[in-house]
Amino acid sequence: MSEVNKPENNTDLKCLLDPDQYKVKVNDTVAPVGSYPWAMIQVYLGKKVSRSNWDSSVEYIRLAGLPDDLPYIEKRKQNDTTHWQPIQEDMLACDWKSLESGSETEPTSDNYMLSFDLKVGIGNFSASDQNWGYLADYELEFGSDHEGPFGTLTSLQNKTEITKLLYFAWNSDSPEINLRVSSGNPPNQESYQKMVELFKKELTVTVSDVAYHLGGSEDVDIFAKGQYEFAGSYNNDDAKKLGALLQQNLNNKLHFNFNWK
Repeated sequence: MSEVNKPENNTDLKCLLDPDQYKVKVNDTVAPVGSYPWAMIQVYLGKKVSRSNWDSSVEYIRLAGLPDDLPYIEKRKQNDTTHWQPIQEDMLACDWKSLESGSETEPTSDNYMLSFDLKVGIGNFSASDQNWGYLADYELEFGSDHEGPFGTLTSLQNKTEITKLLYFAWNSDSPEINLRVSSGNPPNQESYQKMVELFKKELTVTVSDVAYHLGGSEDVDIFAKGQYEFAGSYNNDDAKKLGALLQQNLNNKLHFNFNWK
């Protein structure tokens, strides 16, 4: 490593340790913007923060564990989440930034690839299998078991190969988020293949300015799926959090934004 690139020689990452900056003043911030104390305040306020040398679209820290568990600071990197432990470089750095909705790492509403309003419903495929979310028509049928439509989807906006959203729900039996869609009008192999490539990308679902990073998915088997339909399955930590959100909002309307990148 060259002398120029050594962390100790990069003045942009280091705070000027002037004690006067950290004293509470009238009409002033408690800590300098970008400093570690400032970053912790943002975390306590429920915001996500990242460092300038992190890829903030997939790597940041935030407060987790509330309200059902003891709070802790979670670090997300790609699809992996860990309990974050700061190192001395983090605590002396002055390049922290808050990730606000509409920033370079959070797509604006115009940049979402799929969006809709959903009044959350509930369905039962079997005695032990409940689903919260949306099912169009009688899409799930298998032998004597079947599940009628539930949920109400409106205001669909779409910039993808998806022509119809058939099923979007948290499944209590798996447990996982299931997403089933159709492509092409009429359905065909070319449009289906484009959808396969789309779902290999990282899917982020945003609800009320909270982003749930579900990751990529292969096409999975699901009851009564058509030849050119795609079914994705997601069961990471954020999928469970999104599932909990659906369960907590039965009969409420939520706005969903989907983005693949």
